[in-house]
Amino acid sequence: MPRTLYLDAESLTMTPAPSSDAHAVSYSAVPRRRRGDRVSFAHRFAEDTEIVGSMALRLWISTDDGTDLDVFVVIRKRDTAGALVPFYGYNGFPNDGAAKGWLRASHREVDPSRGRPERPFHTHRSAQPVEPNRPTELMIEIWPSGTHFEAGSELVVEIVGHDADRYPALRHKATVNRGNHTVHTGGETPSALIFPVIVPRCERSTT
Repeated sequence: MPRTLYLDAESLTMTPAPSSDAHAVSYSAVPRRRRGDRVSFAHRFAEDTEIVGSMALRLWISTDDGTDLDVFVVIRKRDTAGALVPFYGYNGFPNDGAAKGWLRASHREVDPSRGRPERPFHTHRSAQPVEPNRPTELMIEIWPSGTHFEAGSELVVEIVGHDADRYPALRHKATVNRGNHTVHTGGETPSALIFPVIVPRCERSTT
């Protein structure tokens, strides 16, 4: 059962309803700059929530330099005390996030007939440049995962211009990124996380 949380660049949170007001937040997309190189959005669950399967980040983003950009997304979990919960990564990294995904903006074309809201299918048939300083909509696939979020814990979406951590293997050695990236939310740019939730059997309709 897919659910949606909308990003809010003003509060850096995610909410079930989109904001009618547009906001934006920027980060440095240059890999060698580690300070201010990412932006995070968080949602605190009021009840236990089980997320299992693929996710998608519908992201409106712009760059102030160049006609293409690489975007990296990491899903993280914070416990009820606010501490990050480490996960053992697919490449042997012991302090990874719960899930991750990435996309080059020029390869943003999707085929709706071959995908689902929480699992977009990218055609990769041709490169489509972006226009500098103009928000562009991306549907970023986030690899399948399974994570239990206790009531009071937080789901965090981290957006970066390079690999989020210093992985021991399977790293992206180069990106097309330059300058700064800006994440746009609310209004006509309703950036959102789409994710599948397992509904407990006792809550499922029997009709």
